[in-house]
Amino acid sequence: MEPRVLQHDVRGQGNPIVLVPGGLTGWLSWIPHQERLSRQRQVIRVQPIHNQLGSAGHAGDPTYSAKTERESLSLTLEQLGIAAADFAGWSGGGRALIEFALAHPERVRTLTLVEPAAYWILQQLGEPDPVIEEINAFIHGLAGKPVAEDDLARFLRFAGFVQPGEDARRHPNWERWLSHRMALSWQSEEMDRSGRSVAELAAIACPVLLVKGTVTANWLKRVVDVLGERLPKSRILELPGDHACHIQSIDPFLEALDAHLGPAADAPGPSLGGAGTGGGSLGRGGHVEQALVDGIKLEYEVAGTGEAVVCIHGAFVADTFRPLLAEPSLTERYQLIGYHRRGYAGSSRTPGPISLARQAADCRALLRHLGVERAHVVGHSFGGCVALQLARDAPELVHSLALLEPALMVGTSAQSYRESLLRGPQRYREIGAAAVVDESLQARCPGYRALLDRALPGAFAQAVADAGTTLESDLAGLVDWHFGEADARRIVQPVLAVLGGASEALWSRFGETHRQLLMWFPTVEEFVLPGATHFLQVEDPRGMAEALATFYAHYPIPV
Repeated sequence: MEPRVLQHDVRGQGNPIVLVPGGLTGWLSWIPHQERLSRQRQVIRVQPIHNQLGSAGHAGDPTYSAKTERESLSLTLEQLGIAAADFAGWSGGGRALIEFALAHPERVRTLTLVEPAAYWILQQLGEPDPVIEEINAFIHGLAGKPVAEDDLARFLRFAGFVQPGEDARRHPNWERWLSHRMALSWQSEEMDRSGRSVAELAAIACPVLLVKGTVTANWLKRVVDVLGERLPKSRILELPGDHACHIQSIDPFLEALDAHLGPAADAPGPSLGGAGTGGGSLGRGGHVEQALVDGIKLEYEVAGTGEAVVCIHGAFVADTFRPLLAEPSLTERYQLIGYHRRGYAGSSRTPGPISLARQAADCRALLRHLGVERAHVVGHSFGGCVALQLARDAPELVHSLALLEPALMVGTSAQSYRESLLRGPQRYREIGAAAVVDESLQARCPGYRALLDRALPGAFAQAVADAGTTLESDLAGLVDWHFGEADARRIVQPVLAVLGGASEALWSRFGETHRQLLMWFPTVEEFVLPGATHFLQVEDPRGMAEALATFYAHYPIPV
């Protein structure tokens, strides 16, 4: 089949974003997104040929291929006079955009891929999935044939839109799905086949936002994870929901998408927080690099010159140290190194619990990569525990420790705190990522959302995306970790114990932990940041920076 200009709908003005749909209902799925995005951008919904003709009742053409899709999109852009654009694709649309970005990289400023149905990636990696093999055999068997109601019902169960044992015909969307069922007859083996190799994915150099649902099919999650490992400027967003998570969780999706597209409003070819070596814009005023260390990718940023200071962030919000990296009282005398721990933002994700020893080893490997032999180490919340573990494992690397309300389980509050941590994963499964993040952050910093929106735009959406790492990897490692008085006595480096002036009123654990630190460490100084709660360095970056600079001046690193 020859390429043709796709049916399209254009709304709004500004920099263009093209929305490419999945395989059944087509462009209808993007209508609510188009309505909201078009307030600030030119938004083009396109209808792939198989959706247009299939919804009209036409059986699939055996010559219709991935190349037809790709070049039809290119012809559509030419007719619209668009040289380059941002692109977002769902399911089969995401698969098509991977092909398009490889063939026409000059036309793609950013990509957003929502669970792209690029099963060929797993096949080439030797990771066949029996379930998807069954699905593909069924779908490919429909190619070019009439699609019966029973066929549609079976597809909906395969896709996860209808649960096992549920009558698909009773689903509220049944009639709408039924009218589009002939689109399934276009999903031939030729359509699913790619002439690309997995190694070619590294050639997609634009910023990529990868999206997956919390309860979607394992093979779709795996495709997203592999793309996150292979695409040099990618980050992963996990949303509550299934294969249609970008619809079910539209608010956090659009917030993350807006943060992803933000830099694209000013110039073509922007970089995102997942930028590769060479330093791309984070979209929040900084620059990020990537280091490949111990088999994983870690994002990091360096600001200032002088003695090295490495900043280890806590749970949920990965960019809490970003405001400090812009404070002259630090950057004029010190080289600040901020990084995203594994599983956060664009750093590599690894399944299962991550021990504190592993977290500390990641930090150590990054510093080794940067040629840093000795550093001041500052850790916030969970990051404070990583800092302590680093001082245990590599005392020769740690010159001083600044502990900003570290997440220690000590004193009379230890048991209740431990129990609250153990409840986190269950709450995550019950109420979803966004609600758990909100509960946790609100308890530690009332009114946190306005603070984050002002100081770190897009941070809440990224925290929701990273919630799985916090609740399934970080916390599992933390509850199995022990640090007590005997451990503290063995740390001979100077320690700055930091407490927010308003934190203890929110949770007595903060004050109790702070007093324990003052009693335990052989060489310790105290600092209370007036009026601050748990996000100290975000709430008052200047006050926090000046306190750190004073502390470091007391304990300079010998030349």
